[in-house]
Amino acid sequence: MEEVNVLQSPPVNAEREARMLETFQKSFEEVQTIFNQNSMLIREISRNQENGKANAGSLARNVGLIRELNSNMGQVVQLYANISVEVSKSLEEENCSLDRGRADGASPSRTLVSPEHNGNGQNKGSPK
Repeated sequence: MEEVNVLQSPPVNAEREARMLETFQKSFEEVQTIFNQNSMLIREISRNQENGKANAGSLARNVGLIRELNSNMGQVVQLYANISVEVSKSLEEENCSLDRGRADGASPSRTLVSPEHNGNGQNKGSPK
């Protein structure tokens, strides 16, 4: 059977994964809280819009509510940007770890035997 080299999977870094999971959970909880708040704001804006024909004050209040809604969406964008930065940093750290391992003489690959190949370098079904 022919030997085939495949990239070795990097060692699992439990601390890095735990930190990443904590960041995701915290950020997504914050996003969900903001979305819930935005839902309430939108309902209030809709009510004010419906009642606005009779009450000019409720239409004026919508301006402030819409500003708050806009600010909340800016916070959501920032939270997602922070997640992106954390993922990038984690991947960069992982790549640096792999590079250090290779520099220390660690093998970047391992050898597997492929069942699709026979011992002479040809596929099993191909003629010799």
